[in-house]
Amino acid sequence: MAAVPDGDVPALPTVEALPDRLGAAHPAIALPAQLALATERAAWLGARLAEQIAAEGVAGVVGESRALSADGEPVTLGEFARVLWEAEARERANVATLAERVARLGLDSRDAQQDSARWTASALRTFVAELGLSDRDEPTWRAAKRAAIVARRAMGHEDADPDVHAGPRLSLRERATLLREAAERAERAADELDGLPQRPA
Repeated sequence: MAAVPDGDVPALPTVEALPDRLGAAHPAIALPAQLALATERAAWLGARLAEQIAAEGVAGVVGESRALSADGEPVTLGEFARVLWEAEARERANVATLAERVARLGLDSRDAQQDSARWTASALRTFVAELGLSDRDEPTWRAAKRAAIVARRAMGHEDADPDVHAGPRLSLRERATLLREAAERAERAADELDGLPQRPA
C-alpha cells in the first residue's frame, strides 16, 4: 500500500529568504528555534504515523507481514508505518535533547526576544537620526514601528500584523514630504557649517 501523503514538513526559513537575519547562530536564538522546529516535526510525523496506521493497520509496527507481489516475489508490508515510527521516535528524542540543552544553558526564548527588540529599536533610532528624519513626525515612527514588527516576524519573535499594530504603509506623498523635509534640514545644516546665509525654513 502506498504512503499516505498529507501535510507540509515544517522547515526553518532559508538564509536566502531572510538575508538580513542577524545573530541566528547565537545559542539564545538558534537552540529555541531548533527546539520549536523539532517539536513541530515530531508532531507532524506523529500525525502522519496515525494516518498510516489507520490506512494499513499496525502490521509494520508490530511484527512483520509479508505478501506476494504481482510477480510472485515476497514483499514486506507496513514499511511506511515502520519508517514513520522510527522517524517520530528519533525526532521526539531530539526534542528531549534540545529541551535539556536549553534548560541547562538557562536559555529562554523571551530573553532572545527582548534582546532582539532592544537591538531593533536602537538600530531604528540610529537609522532615523542618520537620515536626518525628525523623531517627532508621526509618519517616521509609523514606518519605524512597521519595520520593527517585520524584522521581529522574520526572526520568529512576532506574529503581529504591521497594518493592524503600526498602521498602513506610508503613502508616496508622505514619503516625499518626509524626505524633502529631511533634505531641507540637511541643506540648512550644511550651509551653517560652511558659514553661508541660512535658507528659509
